[in-house]
Amino acid sequence: MGQQQLLLIVLGVIVVGIAVAAGMGLFSSSKQSSVKDELVNQNLAIGASAQQYYSKPTSMGGGNQSFLNYGQTQAPLGKLAFTTNGTFGVGTGSASEIVVTATPRANLNYTWTAITHVQPDTMWTTIQ
Repeated sequence: MGQQQLLLIVLGVIVVGIAVAAGMGLFSSSKQSSVKDELVNQNLAIGASAQQYYSKPTSMGGGNQSFLNYGQTQAPLGKLAFTTNGTFGVGTGSASEIVVTATPRANLNYTWTAITHVQPDTMWTTIQ
């Protein structure tokens, strides 16, 4: 009877160990997905701000149908340049398009970057 109880205990420890390992893997995957979603959402918020800048006349602090100078004058990067999960940048772009880039913090060890292309009436994000 003692060997049977010892075998059940060992088997129980193995099952619990496997369950803990699987749970840690799921948590890690969920964390990366959450960070990715946050960075994409913030890229889109910056993109929406850029579209507003594009639409406003110069007299109202806008770009007068141009994205030029958005990154230097109007980008909300004072508040969003760094977050707990990433850093953001607005490329110099052109009159009709800018690119917003979000890079995860180095301590997260993620190798992808979220890149959002912003045009006057549309924007899209790719993960590279």
